[in-house]
Amino acid sequence: MAAAQMPDLIVTVDNGISSVEGVSAAQALGISVLITDHHLPGDSLPTADVIVNPNQPECQFPSKSLAGVGVMFYVLSAVRAALRERGWFSAEGIEEPNLGDALDLVALGTVADVVPLDRNNRILVAAGLARIRAAAHGRASSAFEVAGRDHRQASAGDLGFIVGPRLNAAGRL
Repeated sequence: MAAAQMPDLIVTVDNGISSVEGVSAAQALGISVLITDHHLPGDSLPTADVIVNPNQPECQFPSKSLAGVGVMFYVLSAVRAALRERGWFSAEGIEEPNLGDALDLVALGTVADVVPLDRNNRILVAAGLARIRAAAHGRASSAFEVAGRDHRQASAGDLGFIVGPRLNAAGRL
């Protein structure tokens, strides 16, 4: 499918660490590959241009329990910091993105992925729940509304047992 569209870059989220053949096929077509994943790698890693995975060999990132959404959140934070340092936002006249706006989805993805709530994940989930509770309208608060729950009372249990399963159900069909 990617070959028909001929993108310059494929970015994975929450997968790709075991896609040795798929990455090789993409690169044979001249497509660069950036893998962001949290799953444990196999015996051999894909030859992606970049792999961001706290569980890959020799990775020094202390939080090994991030969900895929948490890995991508940190990638976006690093990209934003690099662009800020280069003065890109001001040079292009573009407002710097507030990644805090994504914390509702980071919290939902972290809890729904059933990863251990280590210190780092607890911080992400707590910040995301605060955003959900405060939002009058938004992605997660809309999901709460559909589920018949009050987003102002959102809890990790709601994310794990009410909202998350509704989103994960589509992938199980």
